[in-house]
Amino acid sequence: MTITHQSALTALRERPERIAGQAAERLRADGVPLDDARVLILGAACEPGVPDVRESPALRLLGLLAARGADVRYSDGHVPRLTLDGQELWSVTDPHEEPWDLVIVHTVHPGDDLGWLDTVPQVLDTRYRLRSPAPAPLR
Repeated sequence: MTITHQSALTALRERPERIAGQAAERLRADGVPLDDARVLILGAACEPGVPDVRESPALRLLGLLAARGADVRYSDGHVPRLTLDGQELWSVTDPHEEPWDLVIVHTVHPGDDLGWLDTVPQVLDTRYRLRSPAPAPLR
């Protein structure tokens, strides 16, 4: 394994922690402590168009945010339910009807309507799927 390949794998493994940190920073900037925040992860699948959550970074991100006290849920039309740490979670079917402090865009499936994100105070686009004038993506 080359150093570049190993570095890339390490960066992918550490990505959920970086995203959780970025989420906490954005919420804090809005005066919302993470342990009092309502956070939605949009898309739990490992890639667009499939219902597979095996090895999906969204699972780790859900666990990290929940461990830090956030009221965290997910919405994914391809993944109606999943199990995390022995707990069964159900996808939020109408995320636009609930008040979120932050939405983290993880996986965007073909045909997903993201227009409702304009009504959310903070959107963290981890996959660079939103068009301008959406909030800046995670770097």
